[in-house]
Amino acid sequence: MKAYGISPKHLALLLLTTASWGMSYVATKWLIADFSPLWMMGIRFFISSLLSIPLLFIGKQETSKKLTRLPMLCGFFLFLAIYLQILGLQYTTVAKSSFITTLFAFFTPLIMMFKDQVKIRIDFWLLLLTSLFGIFLMCELSFSGFNFGDFLTLICAIFCAFQIYYVGTATPANGSAMLFNLYQNLTIAILALTSAIIFETTPDWSVLTSEKSEMILLAFFVLIIFCTVIGFGLQVYTQQVIPAHLAGIFYLMESPFAALFGFVMLNETLTPQGMLGATIVTACVGLVPYTEKLTSKVKNYF
Repeated sequence: MKAYGISPKHLALLLLTTASWGMSYVATKWLIADFSPLWMMGIRFFISSLLSIPLLFIGKQETSKKLTRLPMLCGFFLFLAIYLQILGLQYTTVAKSSFITTLFAFFTPLIMMFKDQVKIRIDFWLLLLTSLFGIFLMCELSFSGFNFGDFLTLICAIFCAFQIYYVGTATPANGSAMLFNLYQNLTIAILALTSAIIFETTPDWSVLTSEKSEMILLAFFVLIIFCTVIGFGLQVYTQQVIPAHLAGIFYLMESPFAALFGFVMLNETLTPQGMLGATIVTACVGLVPYTEKLTSKVKNYF
């Protein structure tokens, strides 16, 4: 049974996508002490690109210069988003960064309205704003002024929204999801490794043979396989069917999943206020498929 044209299969894949991204917070926390941000990004996306190559032999792949431009553009936006978020964390708190980043779910429909003249129904905006309120509760924010780090994170959220929007414009004619993801990841890898070589010191590779090696390898395994190859691959695949603004609100589930993995793997706790926020986000996301189709133009996505 489909909920307003969205199949249970694609809903499940969207949740799997956000769950895989939620694991990235734990993995990054394990790695940040030994690898700088750009080197971490470069290693993650370069190996992800290599591992994606064998997947291209599954089915017929179509490629051309035209079909590489869109994933490269998405890779550029995603590189800027990730890096700006990391830079912003040097000046702002984790809680504020987490909340401001989720504003991509607000900017994505605005981009659609501006570029595609799509009219978004009021019921969607109500669910979105309620979801963001749930994220606000989860982050347990205490605002003390808008600083430079908050500004960088806000720009990060805008770039995230552009990446989600342009992924949403991909169709099967743009090649397979894995081919799209390969070009996207390779773009990020080149940008990150080039920037790391210029601006950052080389990592101490001896850490890979130290007593922390198992934890480091496990963290990279999670980031590369689950968060990147699977996570971003599924993002491209599902957004060929589901509109970008609906996908964006589903991606807010990344925060509850991150909290869950933090509790299980890092013994982190969530206050009653945080649990209330996670419940609100989950409930709103669960209601999204049952909102009415938004416009005749959006119907073409289904």
